[in-house]
Amino acid sequence: MMNIIRPNFDLAYRNAEHASGRKAVGPAPSPHYGLSPREFEVSRWLVLGKTNPEIAIILGGSVRTIEKHIARIIEKVGAPNRTAAALILCHPDET
Repeated sequence: MMNIIRPNFDLAYRNAEHASGRKAVGPAPSPHYGLSPREFEVSRWLVLGKTNPEIAIILGGSVRTIEKHIARIIEKVGAPNRTAAALILCHPDET
């Protein structure tokens, strides 16, 4: 019986994550660095500490696409890694 209804629970969970994720509040990334609108959206979740799979679920994309967006974000802000990129995006005046 659980095998039959499990996909529905999974879908409900993803929908709840998606709905609650859009309402999340927290530090917004700086609009600098020439990020595309999608990169800016991904950077917002990066700043909030979300993992690539979590961001993919929230934004309805694939994990690989999110990885590529984050790689471009890291390159554009000139950071060595995702943590440094998140800090730079949160506090651009301190770099």
